[in-house]
Amino acid sequence: MRKPRSKRPLSTFATSFFVSLGSLALASSVQAQVVFQPGFHQALQVSVSTSTRTTYRTRIPIGRGGSRLRISFKAGDGSLTLHSATVALAGTQGKLASAPVAVNFNGSPGFTSNARERVTSDPIAFPVSFGNELYVSFDVDGAMAASNINAFPDSYAWAGGSVTAQNPSAGTPFMQAAAVDTIDVEGPSSIAMVALGDSITEGYVSGNVGNYVSRNDDYRNSWPAIAQGLLRVPVVNGAVSGQGVFEATARLQTEVFTMQGLTDCLVLIGTNDLGGSTADQIDAGLSALFDKLRPVCRIWVGTLLPKEQNCCVNYATVVATRIAVNDWIRHQAKVNGVIDFEAVLAQTGDVNRFAAGLGEDGIHPSIAGQRIMGQEAAKMLSPLVASSGVAEPRIEAIRPTSGASSGGTAVAITGVNFLPGSTLTIGGVPVVHVEVSDSNNLTATTGPRDPGPADIVLTNPDGRSATMALGFTYVTSPDPATSGGCSGSGANPSLLLLVPVLVFIGSRASTRRRVRSTA
Repeated sequence: MRKPRSKRPLSTFATSFFVSLGSLALASSVQAQVVFQPGFHQALQVSVSTSTRTTYRTRIPIGRGGSRLRISFKAGDGSLTLHSATVALAGTQGKLASAPVAVNFNGSPGFTSNARERVTSDPIAFPVSFGNELYVSFDVDGAMAASNINAFPDSYAWAGGSVTAQNPSAGTPFMQAAAVDTIDVEGPSSIAMVALGDSITEGYVSGNVGNYVSRNDDYRNSWPAIAQGLLRVPVVNGAVSGQGVFEATARLQTEVFTMQGLTDCLVLIGTNDLGGSTADQIDAGLSALFDKLRPVCRIWVGTLLPKEQNCCVNYATVVATRIAVNDWIRHQAKVNGVIDFEAVLAQTGDVNRFAAGLGEDGIHPSIAGQRIMGQEAAKMLSPLVASSGVAEPRIEAIRPTSGASSGGTAVAITGVNFLPGSTLTIGGVPVVHVEVSDSNNLTATTGPRDPGPADIVLTNPDGRSATMALGFTYVTSPDPATSGGCSGSGANPSLLLLVPVLVFIGSRASTRRRVRSTA
């Protein structure tokens, strides 16, 4: 009797076919979600000029991972000629940590633009991870749009054109953000936020203003940067020192609506209006601002910070106005949510004074105050980020933290949002035998690399990546000729083990000779 044919091969084929279709559909879905969104933005409202060709190299943080960049440059109050530009990973003191990559504009290395004109580069093949810092170098003359405060340390200027110099001579510190308006990153679509406000949000604490740089602030201390680091999504900075509600509304077209892919706007504005406007006028101005933002982004508004002094208006009037505006924000503003900065910064029992250590000058928060603000913003917004499905990976620890430069060290890495199929490099060298046991743990084996500290970079199959800067150190591999338990004697342990064997063999041979001679 003939046995019935097995249907297993057909079933296996069908399963493979539909799995393949599913994989293609998933790949198409992931591909469809790859977009340009801002990984950096800084509002640039003042103007600085150079009458001779000058190279600027600005250290810039990136709040989004992806495979390609677009860099937008903005002229100041006059025309700007950009002769050439490059982008590279940032080292220190103006030195590049990677080879510079040329930036082009419609296929050309430079451009000339009119006053306040914004020019965006062609896409640049330059993969970045969340938290990378870049050196953007540009050789210009003319007027550049710029920030008012010095908040970009380890940035420099040189006379002449030297955008490709990897290890330049010492430059002149130039810590204003200038010319570089936005860096868009092409990657998986995610939440992308912009913070709007005045000097408090721009990150002023106690640094100098303008070109005078005996002391400076640091963008990494601003509350938007703190929130960005905690949320792992871009929180770019659209704040302008000195502005109030009405100026911020007038500048939306140039400081917010130029950006692509924004999802959320964080608004902390009104402190500079307290002396010259009534609470009703400020409330109406905020409502008008929200109405213009609403078609573009969800709106999250912060309460106004304590204000311990005022230069020109009766202080009691300022206090009453601020309290009334905050009451309106908490109970009447038509927004998606309120970030209560006042509640976490004010003294217990006195909402008009900063708690100890959180204020700098009676108006601006200290570095500690900025950190508290960033933490509060992240606390308020983390449910939004979690519900969005964004799954940015993060590396938290590696064990061991060092291994031989010859490779072969087994490492265990812990973190969050690891996915099966993730790839890993240490110091740019792919590791092998990557095993993702769950979303928080993986193991791998290092490859060979020159001795020294190295970055750890994990990339998920969906393109999202994470970096632990200098997280692993390659050490010189031990010399086989001097390693082992008896290295102090200079003898090779293998030879020492061989000696008793040779002695034994020689002894047996001698015994055989004696036996033969007596037979």
